[in-house]
Amino acid sequence: MRILVTAIIMMLLLGCQDDGGNNVSNGAVGGTTAEPRTEVLADEEERMMLEIRNLTPTKVTADEPVTFTFDVAYNLVGHAEGVINIGFNSWNAYSYVFLGDKAIVSGGQGVERFSVTVTPVKWEAPLAFKLNVSLSENPHPSSWQPLLTATQEIEVVEGEPRIRSRSAISAAPAQPLSASIAEECYEDVNLGEFFCNQF
Repeated sequence: MRILVTAIIMMLLLGCQDDGGNNVSNGAVGGTTAEPRTEVLADEEERMMLEIRNLTPTKVTADEPVTFTFDVAYNLVGHAEGVINIGFNSWNAYSYVFLGDKAIVSGGQGVERFSVTVTPVKWEAPLAFKLNVSLSENPHPSSWQPLLTATQEIEVVEGEPRIRSRSAISAAPAQPLSASIAEECYEDVNLGEFFCNQF
């Protein structure tokens, strides 16, 4: 009996071997503990990312100017410098005219805070009023595709009916752009991608 008990203890202390000669461990006795996979962490650091966070307000009234405040979190990989542009689909449901507010960012992770005033539009369902944020390389050509885009729908309710004169209707954006060159991105609904131009 002592021989049998001694043999079992030896097997537990030394670990078992499978048919191929490899050590097999139950994690308690013998064998080795796996090292943490640091490459998983590295993959997360190398992943491009763009997110809209903390948008307020999230419900607004059509045709009444409102100031939106929000954060843009990003991770710019493979470029030394980028630019974050902000736009709303105030004049066309499928395109976003960039405001003068933008942020030049360095490669890596960061968060930028924005506060912008726009006049919301209530589009016919199923279309929605949206905030669009794009991250592009900087500088970029006059026609380009952003590296990443993020959009967030904003609920728009009808306000009090107002009488508008014909002279009040304009095809130009309500917000003056800070530079003489205007920029716009539009969404190709068939491709599900955004394309941008300066004009």
